[in-house]
Amino acid sequence: MQALQFSFKVSYLKHILRNSRELFPGATRVISYCYDPNIPGTIGHYRDLENNDSEIHILDSKELASYDLDNFRKQRTRFSWTDQGLLSSLPSEEQLKISGEFKNHTLIIRFPNKSDAKSDLLIIYFKNEEHVFRISEKQQKLSTELKHSLASVYVRNLDVIRKQIEEDNYIDELLRSHRETKADIENELRNEIKKQKEKQGAIIKSIATHIIKRSSAIEDFQIEWSEEALAYLYTHFSDYDQMEKSIEKALIIAINEGNNERRILIEASHVLDEKLTKNQERDKEISIRYQRTLTILDRYEEAASELINKRERVTGSNLGMQLQPPISAAAISDAIRKHSSKITHLLNQHPERWSILRAHFKPIQNKSYRSVLGEQLAS
Repeated sequence: MQALQFSFKVSYLKHILRNSRELFPGATRVISYCYDPNIPGTIGHYRDLENNDSEIHILDSKELASYDLDNFRKQRTRFSWTDQGLLSSLPSEEQLKISGEFKNHTLIIRFPNKSDAKSDLLIIYFKNEEHVFRISEKQQKLSTELKHSLASVYVRNLDVIRKQIEEDNYIDELLRSHRETKADIENELRNEIKKQKEKQGAIIKSIATHIIKRSSAIEDFQIEWSEEALAYLYTHFSDYDQMEKSIEKALIIAINEGNNERRILIEASHVLDEKLTKNQERDKEISIRYQRTLTILDRYEEAASELINKRERVTGSNLGMQLQPPISAAAISDAIRKHSSKITHLLNQHPERWSILRAHFKPIQNKSYRSVLGEQLAS
């Protein structure tokens, strides 16, 4: 039993040999003979079909007929029927018997080989083709025209198989190259991010050290920073004054927790800003609460942009047809009504966003005006 393997992991001729029993019913033997640029040179394989042999064997050069197979490879015609046995170079009585048996029953199919500008060969041996290709109850030899048609069908089918294998091989190489390139790019990005974090850490540590040195209370202490504390500083603080206050507070806490030890380690818990953390949690909660409304406005804005590009009016009907999947104008009106207060809030909070809807879509313009009017009344 042969191990399962992608078809494009072997040559197309080997794949054909693997499936030769199904492809060529009634055939007794199949030989492939081709040029391999990796050797370089020609190599033959064969499979016997009469004895249920599933193995593909390398063809010993001694088994080839004395007829020069390279002459067949030089020919351009895609196929030919021949009485040439091509089985043994020894002109024995058995060979003469076999040659007679295969008279005009041997089909040679040629596949262009770009490597040496000749043809790869597929040689299919049939016996008694009137049994193999019987088209009526009456036994009869096949006409030349019918054998030509049958060979043409084989060629077309095998060309499809070859093309599919080559395309699959191209896709596999493309994916492999992409994976390798992707891995290299991701490694470069990870290294770049690591370097940037190290630079940020160094800058923050320098700023923190500078701030601490201004304090007269540290003369008797050796101040050290944990990596987590530095990471928290450059992740959560962009304002220098705010960072300075946090560092001064952290220093006081760390010194007084130190039990009079000379070495003081400032941990992340020392620089944790509870107010900042609460604000961030609140902002995150607000973001989640408004996510559905944000998505609706972004979808409508994108659809409106497409309408403007196509020089069409931004109406409820046109906007609905532009969405994927399309929806009705009534559905848009219903969504705006249900999200009315959230839309007003978001338009007020983000004046730079959804500019096309603000300028061209009346239901959103009304929300914008309401937002402005509310501000004027409040003042």
